[in-house]
Amino acid sequence: MAQFNKGRMLVGGTASFSSLTTKDAAYSSDITNDMFTLTPQAGYFIVDNLAVGLDASFGSGKSTTSSGTTKFTYILAGPFIRYYLKPGIFFQGEYQFGSEKLTINIPSYLNQTVTETLSAWALSAGYALFLNEHVAIEPMVSYKSTIAKETDYKGTNAGIVVGVGLQIYLGKNSQ
Repeated sequence: MAQFNKGRMLVGGTASFSSLTTKDAAYSSDITNDMFTLTPQAGYFIVDNLAVGLDASFGSGKSTTSSGTTKFTYILAGPFIRYYLKPGIFFQGEYQFGSEKLTINIPSYLNQTVTETLSAWALSAGYALFLNEHVAIEPMVSYKSTIAKETDYKGTNAGIVVGVGLQIYLGKNSQ
């Protein structure tokens, strides 16, 4: 498609909501993580149908266990690569790293704030539904895995994330 030709840029991002489950030996029950994430991104088509770029994720949410709650905010950034098939189906891979601040509240046991380092990867599939020559709405489904580390802790969140994005394709279309 002409929208995905070499030399064009894409600028936009995705908003997503996810509910992931953490499996952790330190807890006797699973941890449910409900979070909202905004991910702006910018990329460049190095060849027709293949864009590379950078994105950042800003998120917040709440974790719930049988013993208490944890509120968290995080920021991640890193590279992505996206490949388009005709007529607008795309696949994307990304890797990000950053940090997370948690406020832990377990009644009668623990009330503290902790900072963790994060690393994450995701594989996604979506569709670019063009509203006009330059603007597309992009529903996307991803499998995402995030590893959180601090001095005495390492946990992994993984699961399916559903999001919708808005992308603006800048530059000339080749017809």
